Amino acid sequence: MQVYRSQLRRFLTSVSALLLASLATLLVSLGIGPAGFSLSWLPEVVSGRAPREVVVVLSYRLARAAVSYLTGGILGLSGVLMQCITRNPLADPFILGLSSSALAMVSAAVVLRPELLAMRYYLMALAFAGALLGYSLTVALSRLAGGGSTSLVLSGIAVSAFFSGVSHVLLYAVQRVTGMPYVLLLAGSASNALSKDVPYLIASAAACLGISLAISKGLNAYLYGDEYSQQLGFNPRFLSLAASATASLGTGVTIAVVGIVGFVGLAAPHVSRFLVGSDHRFLVQTSFLVGGVITLAADIVVRLISMGSPYGELPLGTITSAIGGPFVAYVLLRWFRR
Repeated sequence: MQVYRSQLRRFLTSVSALLLASLATLLVSLGIGPAGFSLSWLPEVVSGRAPREVVVVLSYRLARAAVSYLTGGILGLSGVLMQCITRNPLADPFILGLSSSALAMVSAAVVLRPELLAMRYYLMALAFAGALLGYSLTVALSRLAGGGSTSLVLSGIAVSAFFSGVSHVLLYAVQRVTGMPYVLLLAGSASNALSKDVPYLIASAAACLGISLAISKGLNAYLYGDEYSQQLGFNPRFLSLAASATASLGTGVTIAVVGIVGFVGLAAPHVSRFLVGSDHRFLVQTSFLVGGVITLAADIVVRLISMGSPYGELPLGTITSAIGGPFVAYVLLRWFRR
């Protein structure tokens, strides 16, 4: 009981700090952009006295900030689930092939039916199916190779590489339809975020958080093996299916809206474990907040770098990969030194 109270205090302190960090990054995000807009306009916007052009600029920046934050939060949560059910600290939707297979499915659909670009819910459903396909192939290939943590990661890299190649080819064709450089989809971008995307991401985030919290106690037991979780009354197969489906849903929705944003799902859970420990009752919410802050901060960096550039906007995934790369090295060193 004393241990739980200590963890609860750490959790509440961490959540309070992360909420303040979320608010701070949101305000900074709203104040950055090429259009002349200052945060001093916020009182006028709230009271309804601001000029229309100011409201339009703020609406776009708010939508972009919300899309970035929710995307990062969902990917952070998906990373926790993948690391738990694979019992592998290097697992995340990007490394295990979910992201690239979801993007390949979306790309194929747009090449065949360009009108699907206006139907987000169809794209999200297809991306969800693609993510499930990618994860299933990774697990199947890993089992053929003998199972184990190392074979799972290597299988994920192989599946990810294959679908990334397919995505390159398909997105090269997609850019003729959309007019958007395909590198923005391959490396993710919130530059084309729309207000109508936010409700889809909110609904997906709420569903993923709800399911994850509902199975959080079972996930704690699952980490110690199937037999241990069965002894405590949990069904390991159900936990694995529920977690993988939830991670695939979250990954698919973010791919359909933003594209691939790599390594957030790897970094956020490890930062969260440093803050609150490994109890999934606390880890789930904290990883969502950490992922949101990381991705929104990365989007701020993207805009700061790109504001004076004549070559267009930098993809969001380039910044998150720069953040996630050192985490891969850190986890590898810590893992193999045990």
